[in-house]
Amino acid sequence: MATVTGEIVPLNRLDPLFHAVNSSVVVRQGRKVLGHGIVTDNDEFTIEISDDVRGEIEITLGLYNAAPSIAQADGGDIFVTLLYSNVNNFIA
Repeated sequence: MATVTGEIVPLNRLDPLFHAVNSSVVVRQGRKVLGHGIVTDNDEFTIEISDDVRGEIEITLGLYNAAPSIAQADGGDIFVTLLYSNVNNFIA
């Protein structure tokens, strides 16, 4: 099994009550879900995917204001950084 690990980085610290802890993280290739995990207390996640996955994969944080990350899978381990805005409104 290949491992997708990563960290979650907030773009700002304006709202300390809005954070990514316990949010879901999903790895997809096209429409197929390859794996999913949960953000830990230290803003990290680990997801195992099959070794035979090749090509472009998308890693998405389950928050409405988070940007998905694209990575190239080659059967090995992958480290990604996911960004999100922790301002809990649609204005900022």
